[in-house]
Amino acid sequence: MQGPILDGEHCFVLSSQWIKNPKILSEDESLAEICRRYFSSHGPATIADLQWWSGLGVGQIKRGIEILQTLRPTGTSLIREENLY
Repeated sequence: MQGPILDGEHCFVLSSQWIKNPKILSEDESLAEICRRYFSSHGPATIADLQWWSGLGVGQIKRGIEILQTLRPTGTSLIREENLY
């Protein structure tokens, strides 16, 4: 992962050196988290947008969205509804 800048150059570090207590997520939790982060920072966006950016498959993205929709109040979607199906 990208680390500090030393002498004007970006350095790289092992993630284990910077992340002392990593959060371990299940596959479903990971899909929901990547969807949440992407749509929160880039939304409103489409599934195709996230697919291009992440390299995830459409089925994986839809699963992440399904999980997110169970956690978010109705009417607060960051995903373009016309692109969900």
